Amino acid sequence: MVTGPAGTPRRAPAVLLCPGMGEGAETWDRLVPLLAGAVTVLDRAAGGPSPTLAGEVARIAVLAGDRVPVLVAHSAGALAAEAYARLRPGRVAGLVLVDPSVVEPGTTGRLRAATARLLTAGTPVLAGALDRAGLPGRFGPWAWRRAARRMGEGPPDPVHAVAYGRPTVLVRLMVEWLAHPALAAELVLLRERTAAPAVPVRVLTALGDLGSARGRATWRTAHARLAESFPAGRQEVLRDARHLVHRDHPGVVATAITAVGRDSGS
Repeated sequence: MVTGPAGTPRRAPAVLLCPGMGEGAETWDRLVPLLAGAVTVLDRAAGGPSPTLAGEVARIAVLAGDRVPVLVAHSAGALAAEAYARLRPGRVAGLVLVDPSVVEPGTTGRLRAATARLLTAGTPVLAGALDRAGLPGRFGPWAWRRAARRMGEGPPDPVHAVAYGRPTVLVRLMVEWLAHPALAAELVLLRERTAAPAVPVRVLTALGDLGSARGRATWRTAHARLAESFPAGRQEVLRDARHLVHRDHPGVVATAITAVGRDSGS
């Protein structure tokens, strides 16, 4: 139960979770039990067309429905979450950006985006070829475990590794990676023509997996600029946490969600 002024009961905020690149719905398994309100998860592993910013915003809108949720986004998922908040400021209670990807002006990513569309169209053929070669089952879970150890603090969950042995999941990961620069370029343009929404925003910055003092300073500063770009933005620095904050420190993320819900009055 969440309480409002003078201890009066208040409903917990609805939450919509947006995973990062290559992550499925299961990435939030340790966070969901800590949330008191209705929770919806955008499942990137479910496939769909090659990602565009407009397409990702539309997916979030469909999942949100009539609710005005707190959007919680990890890593590359923050791009679509911010775009949704800018385009539909009255339909979002706030943002919690969990070690979000940094977006700076630069390449348009058009060639990679075109390649992503081709891969999407050819997913059945490419997935079949990978499966016949035995590559996904042989290398997919191993690569995921290695990445999870680097980006997280504890041992990776072996159950989660199974999905990365499926060829369609690996093709989807390649599509998302190829499409990412174009999404970033779209967000840069969107920032130029829209106002930052005046909703509460928390930017959680993880520094524990950055190997150099310079790298930590650069990442921290970039996230500080992101938080400052919102009228009600705040940064929380987690010095020892690694990139998978929502898996290693779900309580920290849950606390940020509660704070955003409280500040928004939802």
